Amino acid sequence: MKYSKIILFGLLVITLLIPFASIAHAAKTPGYVGIKEGQTYTWTTEFDQGPLEDYYEDRGKTKEEAEEDAWDDMEDFEWEEEVVEWKLSIHEIRDEDEIFIEGYPFITLSDDYDFVKYVYSLKELDGDVWYWRPIDTYQTAKIFEPDEELWGKTQTSFRYGISIVNTPRSDLSYPAMMVAKNLDWDEVARWMEKPYTPAQKEYREANEIKIQYFLGKKQVGIYTEWDPSLYYPQYEKDLGTFESISKYNDDGILYYYEYTYDGDIIAKLELKGYQGNYVYIFENWWWMVLVAGAAVVGVIILIVVIIKLKKRK
Repeated sequence: MKYSKIILFGLLVITLLIPFASIAHAAKTPGYVGIKEGQTYTWTTEFDQGPLEDYYEDRGKTKEEAEEDAWDDMEDFEWEEEVVEWKLSIHEIRDEDEIFIEGYPFITLSDDYDFVKYVYSLKELDGDVWYWRPIDTYQTAKIFEPDEELWGKTQTSFRYGISIVNTPRSDLSYPAMMVAKNLDWDEVARWMEKPYTPAQKEYREANEIKIQYFLGKKQVGIYTEWDPSLYYPQYEKDLGTFESISKYNDDGILYYYEYTYDGDIIAKLELKGYQGNYVYIFENWWWMVLVAGAAVVGVIILIVVIIKLKKRK
């Protein structure tokens, strides 16, 4: 009987400690990180080198030179026209760390910034075959704290939209596939629009992207427009503009990206969902719920009316 009480007491203590152990483990990941270990995300992809060739030709280059420069750009971002899907798997999320950032050209930053590094692998679907990208299958990237000045000054590019181009801080190419939750995209856009030089002001534009959400609006990302004639004024009449759209869900996962020149798509990514078109469902689920709720209420009212009519008979 004595041993039974000891065993029961021990089990009780363990049971009471389990929730605290879970909380302690969860506390390692700060609230601005929306990804979890073991998750896999898949995007349908569309890449086209043609608009970049048009851009270089608009800058006065020969067709051959334009093809070579456009090919170099696509190689730099590892955008391959034959690839139709990207699949990214999260293998490990490490503890929060800190880095001191300063000294970037034309950027006035000098502060410590928190970040979480995660280990991932990325595969490409080329036809019917999945390939690792790159050959070194495991890589690391960082999710930085939701500091709008940091994102607006060092994590963005008007030509490509939201990016993580700075090698010391991440390893993913354009666009950023994972960002911090709860970013104020309007504030990010304001920092992005502050030109490095006064001459740049008329050639760049950034705006938050909002979608309808019940009776209000909800921030989901950022739109950028960049006019390259700032650097090539002699070709101003021929040059088009680069535009980008970057949209993120509530967990900071990229669900739509579009990068165009003169309206023609160079790169496009759409997050795949378990149930049909993720982009459409994410942006429209609220009114689907309202319609479904109205339908249920309508059916209930109809049943009540029918029951009452039967009772009167």
